Amino acid sequence: MMENYQEQAQAPQETLARLELLQQLKETEVAETEAAAIQLVVISLDGDLYGIKILAVREILKIPHITRLPCAPDYIIGVMSVRGDVHAVVNLKNFLHLGDSPITSQSRIIMVETEGLVTGMLIDAMVDIIHVPETSFLPLSDNTYSAIQEYVEGKLRWNDEFITLLRIETIIQNIVVDQT
Repeated sequence: MMENYQEQAQAPQETLARLELLQQLKETEVAETEAAAIQLVVISLDGDLYGIKILAVREILKIPHITRLPCAPDYIIGVMSVRGDVHAVVNLKNFLHLGDSPITSQSRIIMVETEGLVTGMLIDAMVDIIHVPETSFLPLSDNTYSAIQEYVEGKLRWNDEFITLLRIETIIQNIVVDQT
């Protein structure tokens, strides 16, 4: 009789241990699923779509007053003040050798940050923010990006168009290195 009582007392403990194990497995599965997806800010440059990982984006602004810098490379428009901090503003299309176009009402400055460096980048328009699986990116197999190959991470199909994923870290590093 005593053995039967001990078996009954152990049954809830085993059930509890199994429930805890199931909960841990669920949390691990959710974490793996979340880690396999990324969020992108989709922007437009010269009619094409580009993506920037949202973790690198600090904010998106309407075009503020920009102070021009003499003797700066053609892709550096100037500097602007955001809440008392002064940041360089880069014309992303010029930097990527995609041409030049006038600033419109859809143009924006996207503030990006990587490794402590903050830069404003002029873009034609902010299109959307999307959540995509990391596995949906296709490798670059053709030479259409040969001029900007080092700044491109991959591409993905979205709404019957392709989004080219930019390596913002590499872009900012090359802008800083070019200025030193």
